[in-house]
Amino acid sequence: MNTRTAHSTSDNDITENQYLLRSGKRKAIPRLNTSMKRDTSPETEKISDLSEDTQQNYSRVKLVAPVINFTMLQQWEGRVISVSKDSFVAIISNRTDSQKPQEEIEIELNEIPHDDTNLIRPGAFFYWSIGYEDGPGIPRQRVSRIRFRRLPKWTKREINQARNQAKVFSNLFK
Repeated sequence: MNTRTAHSTSDNDITENQYLLRSGKRKAIPRLNTSMKRDTSPETEKISDLSEDTQQNYSRVKLVAPVINFTMLQQWEGRVISVSKDSFVAIISNRTDSQKPQEEIEIELNEIPHDDTNLIRPGAFFYWSIGYEDGPGIPRQRVSRIRFRRLPKWTKREINQARNQAKVFSNLFK
């Protein structure tokens, strides 16, 4: 049995999360990074270099990211009204208590995740959540999250289908 759990299809590709378990001790497999060369030191073993009996004593262990729980205390849905150099103005609606009136707020751009900054424009919708973040081995902390809505761009075909459907419905009300 010639298993090669440490290597993917290429001998140079070794994933970060592949580890060997041998005699109850964890031993890291060398990994290739674009900025690093493969560790070819004599003390580093490849699974393929081991006997079949020894290979059976090794097993693959997948590292799992810690579970982070988010307990929401408050949530708003907002719509951007205007954008300036360092901030934007928005109208927000309370999603936790719909009886509360809408509010106009100003949010600094440095509060927005980097991946969302290109989505900030008048008319853009976002969600603002405040709550607790915690998990096993993670101390509880209060966090504020702002995420902009991501919708796929409509194709010309989908727009034409929607227009045709609108005409059909419009004719029903005449």
